[in-house]
Amino acid sequence: MNANTIFTIVVIGSFVFGMFIYFGMNKTRMHTNAPIQNVTEFSGFGEANATISDFTNYLVVSCNTSNYSVISELQKIENVTNAYLGGQSLIVVSATSPEDAKKIVPKVSSVLSPFCKASVLRAAYISLENTVVLKDKKNNTLKVYPREIELSAYKMGKSGIEAFVYPFSKKGENISVEVYGVVDSRGEEKIVKRFIAQEKQRPIELKSWEGEVKAKITKLENRGKASAKIEWKERNINTSSIKGTLNRYGNASIDYTKKDWVYIDNKLSNATKKLVKNLSWVRSLSFSNGKTRISIGNFSDESEVVKTLVNITNTTPELPRSVISVSFNTSNFSAFSDVVSSLFSNYSEVSILRKAEVSFVNASKNYTFDFPKTFEANVYPSLKVNETADLKVDVLYTLQGILSIAAAPYR
Repeated sequence: MNANTIFTIVVIGSFVFGMFIYFGMNKTRMHTNAPIQNVTEFSGFGEANATISDFTNYLVVSCNTSNYSVISELQKIENVTNAYLGGQSLIVVSATSPEDAKKIVPKVSSVLSPFCKASVLRAAYISLENTVVLKDKKNNTLKVYPREIELSAYKMGKSGIEAFVYPFSKKGENISVEVYGVVDSRGEEKIVKRFIAQEKQRPIELKSWEGEVKAKITKLENRGKASAKIEWKERNINTSSIKGTLNRYGNASIDYTKKDWVYIDNKLSNATKKLVKNLSWVRSLSFSNGKTRISIGNFSDESEVVKTLVNITNTTPELPRSVISVSFNTSNFSAFSDVVSSLFSNYSEVSILRKAEVSFVNASKNYTFDFPKTFEANVYPSLKVNETADLKVDVLYTLQGILSIAAAPYR
C-alpha cells in the first residue's frame, strides 16, 4: 500500500468515524503510583485477514475534481441524507441506512461519471483474524495482537474496527485488508491510538442486462407513479395546488422538471448573441452539444419568443416540454388514479403505473445471473393478480449478484 492510499484512508476516517482515542489510555494513566516509563510512538503499515462484522450508512468516494457542484448533484439522489467534501479529492456520502448505502453505489458512480473516474468504498466494521505486523518507513516492525487493537481501537457501541471495503461485500465475508496503525508503547504495554483498514483493491465490474421479460403478478400495491409532459407555454403550473388536491386522496410527492429555456440548433455569432442578450426576457445564453440554450425564466408568450428569435437568428427555436412526475401511495388506487387523470387531462403523454410484486416467467434473451423469486415492477393499473405482464427490464449486477432491477411496460 502506498503512502497516498494510507493518507486517503486516514483523512476519510477522520471525517466518518472521528479520531478514536479509547478511554483505556486515560485509565492506564490514572495509576499515578506506578513508575513513569517513556512512551514510544510507532506508526506503520501492514496486512491482515479479517471478517466483516457490520456496515455503516456511509460511502467514501475518491473523485479528483474541483467542480463542487458534484455535492449538490449527489444530494439529489434518493435515500442520500448528506454529501460533503471529506478532504482533498474525497467525498463522504451518507444514506438513510446501511442497506441503502449499498443500493446507491451505482447511482453515485453514475452521477460522478461526468466529473471523474470515481472509486467508491463502503464504510464497515471488521474483526481481525490474525496478528498484525506493522512496518514503518525505516523498515522497523512492531507486532500488534487483535486483542490489543480491539481494546483500544473499537468505537464504543459498534461491532468492530473501522474499515473501508468493496461496496458490494457481504456481512460475514472474509477479506484481506491493508492497515495503518499508530501505537504507543510503554514497556510491554501497547495502546493503539489509531487503526484503520482498507480492503485490498479488487475490481468492481458492473454489468447491465436489458431485455423483455414476461412476469406473473403476485401482489398489487396501493402505490404508484404518474407522469406527463407539459407544453412550453403552459409550464408555469402551480405544483402546490396539484399536490394539495392529490393529498386529499393519499400521500403524494411531486417532482417537476420545469424547462425555462429554448434551444437554437446552431452556434450564434457574437453579434447575434449580443442581440439576443438584449431581449428583456432573456436571462442567459450557453452553448453545448451543437445547440445554443437561451434561458428565459417565467416568460411564456410563445408567439413573441418564436417570432423574435426567428427574426434575429433565422432559426425556429425548439421549445422543450416540461415533465411532471408524481409518486404516491393511497388506500384507494382507483380513486386516486381518477383524480390524477382529471388533473393531467390537458397534458400530453400521461402515464399512470401501479407498483406490483411480480415473479419471473421467462425472458426474451439469455442472461448470466439468477433472477430473484419475486421483484418489484411498475405495471398497468388494469392488470390483476395472477395475470401476466410484458415488461422491459433493466438489470444492473456484479459477479456477487443483482444490484437493481427496473421493470416497466414496454408496450
